[in-house]
Amino acid sequence: MLLVPGWATDCRIFSQLPLPYNLLLTENINPTAFTNDLYTYLSHKGIESVSMIGFSMGGFLGADFISLYPNMVDTFTAIGIRHQYPKETTLPIKAYLKKNKSTFLTKFFENSFQDSKDFNTFKHRLLPHYLENMSLSYLLDTLDYLETHSFSIKGLSSIEKMTIIHGDADQIAPLNEAQAIHKSVPSSQLITLKNIGHFPFFTSDFRNLRFT
Repeated sequence: MLLVPGWATDCRIFSQLPLPYNLLLTENINPTAFTNDLYTYLSHKGIESVSMIGFSMGGFLGADFISLYPNMVDTFTAIGIRHQYPKETTLPIKAYLKKNKSTFLTKFFENSFQDSKDFNTFKHRLLPHYLENMSLSYLLDTLDYLETHSFSIKGLSSIEKMTIIHGDADQIAPLNEAQAIHKSVPSSQLITLKNIGHFPFFTSDFRNLRFT
């Protein structure tokens, strides 16, 4: 199973999941080169197909790969996705990041959780790492990718299984956009998590899901 994290996170965000797979972890993602790099890696390793979990931006990247190589992905789980991040959303974020990266990221992460207890767990386990290691240039470059790309549905209907997981209280990626993607891919399954925001990972409802 290939894990593709979202904006401002890394594969540690998936650490709460009991995944019964050999895992491929993506690191230092270059969004514009992701599809080609992944294809080259899988081909070099002789891996014919993978299952994939993509969170937020990782969902965009996973869909990009599937649009060109649908036969190389068996199952695709997309968490916290939307159709697109318009410039009117990303431009203020860029300005806030340039002004004070740590302050903005802390507020962004806090707004991504519906429950303060879940945020506090994230705050102690992962927030210090992200504040220290997510460079401003990387955050800005990945925002450039998000504002110029739409979530691709090409090829998604031909894979074995697609599941969309989305919190109904997501302030970052509105639920109605995930619902629209679900309707565009009739073979997909939509799982809506009640009273959960953009980061579902530390909630019991999410941890009880089975990714098989």
